[in-house]
Amino acid sequence: MAERGYRVLGVASASVETNRVPDHPSRFSFSFLGLLGFEDPIRPETKGAMESCRLAGIRLVMITGDHPATAKKIAEEIGLSGKVMTGDEIEKLEDETLAIEVNNCRVYARILPSQKLRLVKAFHKNGEVVAMMGDGVNDAPALKAADIGIAMGKKGTDVAREAADLVLLDDILISVVRAISLGRRIYSNLQKAMLYILSIHIPIVGLVLIPAFWADLPTIMLPVQIVFLELIIDPVCSVAFESQPGETGQMHQPPREKRGVIFLGWFFKKSFFAGTLLLVVGNVFLISSMLSLSQPFYVSFVKNRAAQILLFSALLLVGGIFFIPGLRELFKISLLAGWLFFVVLLSAFLFLLVLEVVKRGGNKKSRTES
Repeated sequence: MAERGYRVLGVASASVETNRVPDHPSRFSFSFLGLLGFEDPIRPETKGAMESCRLAGIRLVMITGDHPATAKKIAEEIGLSGKVMTGDEIEKLEDETLAIEVNNCRVYARILPSQKLRLVKAFHKNGEVVAMMGDGVNDAPALKAADIGIAMGKKGTDVAREAADLVLLDDILISVVRAISLGRRIYSNLQKAMLYILSIHIPIVGLVLIPAFWADLPTIMLPVQIVFLELIIDPVCSVAFESQPGETGQMHQPPREKRGVIFLGWFFKKSFFAGTLLLVVGNVFLISSMLSLSQPFYVSFVKNRAAQILLFSALLLVGGIFFIPGLRELFKISLLAGWLFFVVLLSAFLFLLVLEVVKRGGNKKSRTES
């Protein structure tokens, strides 16, 4: 029955001929009646969630107190094949040996609370980031020791919920996958927003500082012009990038390094490259390109309603500054000749084209390395 995935209990009966109940179960004369097998059905979405974790570079292991035969059968049904290590086997291993063994085992059965804690520490010893899911009192030490303790909100005990960092309200694995996807989206959008901020401020700072080095040059950017640009930049960073959907294939990428930093060398190189190319009109195109680091600008732009509204508003404001005499006087600018206006627009489109070509080349390199 265990090999078929059932949790098995033995059932017996006993009778007492006196009025006084024995003070210990061993004093009863039991008669064996039979076995009861309990089935805990696997949720239909579990296999899909586990496959998503595998594609995302997340290694899953199963730790249970069930019989090894039961654990092996359930593990095979959800795609965790291989050897099964028992609590008795773990008890015989030194910590250093256990840290080696956990690299080759994905199913653990008849595990005691102290052994769950040892497993978490063994994974830590290998430099792994550990997320532990559990619902019982016995899971609390391991939940507390893991980098991320995840407790079941419906059937989990109070002790497990108190020890955990996250509590699942629906008790299903797919919710963890969604949380991972959301975390990757937030991290990516934060990188893109900071990349945009640095890129857009490089030409602003450069134009402001140029007259300081060449005294004969007039002031290139007035304070009112800088303030106007900031009125476009700030809403973009707080709304457009925040609303950007996750990157295509973000759940097919391996997890980032445990000690990795958000701003790597490529970040500053790309910001400097984009900033030095940036034209004033090209700001709009820079926003469109930076919305996604993997998709073409027109794909990410179509998906992001907030970015559409902000960029359309920015274009209206720029048009108003050029064509409304009062605003033109305030910003100290004049209308460009037709051919010069065409050159500016063409330069902006060429700037966008360069960014998209660089983006595509970087994505091909990343896929090749992975």
